[in-house]
Amino acid sequence: MAQKPVRKLWFNPIAGGCAVVWALTLIPGCLLLLRMQESLRQADARVAPQEAWTYAAAFAGQRDGLFPAMAPQAGHLTFDLDMMNPDYVAEDASEACFDDDYMVYLGFAVTNEAEGQAFVQAYREQAAKGAGFDTDIPVAAGTGTLGGDTLYRLRLEMADFLDKEGVPFDHDADVAARIPVFVERPGHYRASGAWVAYLDGHTAFLPYPGPFPMTRAFVKALETLDGLEDSR
Repeated sequence: MAQKPVRKLWFNPIAGGCAVVWALTLIPGCLLLLRMQESLRQADARVAPQEAWTYAAAFAGQRDGLFPAMAPQAGHLTFDLDMMNPDYVAEDASEACFDDDYMVYLGFAVTNEAEGQAFVQAYREQAAKGAGFDTDIPVAAGTGTLGGDTLYRLRLEMADFLDKEGVPFDHDADVAARIPVFVERPGHYRASGAWVAYLDGHTAFLPYPGPFPMTRAFVKALETLDGLEDSR
């Protein structure tokens, strides 16, 4: 019985070696490019919370340190746009600064999950009463700003104000650095996380889910306020 001829596969070791070297060079380069593009997207997005903080702080500098109130329309988690006149906002301001679909303005000083959840509940109750969001809000003891019984509006000199109000806190710690002001909504990047601008002006990219205010529970609680209507 005749044997079937064996098909010989042609292979050029030089060309094959070049292909391997080319692939090993190209693939890491592509991955690096993707990482660079993602970093640039994050850097661009970081500008929006920083920019919004700058406008809010400029407003506070002319209003005895008090940051702008939250928008009076329930379910609009941004600052009161009627208060932010051109004296405080640049003509070429990013639309993301005022878009609560992109990021949330908290308006009140909260530092952890318990205080954040108290804020969400207080916001819901204020909306139900049509009471607005331009005053400090009494809450259950232990759930207010820094564990007190009041959610205080954001202020530039928060530590000094809390000291005068008799709210106990660690004077060696930078209170403002713990208070989130503008919180991006997760989902804008390939990496799971978002930028947060804090009361002292610094920003940080936090993973999602991650530490407050990027916990799953707090982000989901904020989402329940979207589209909320007040009683007015």
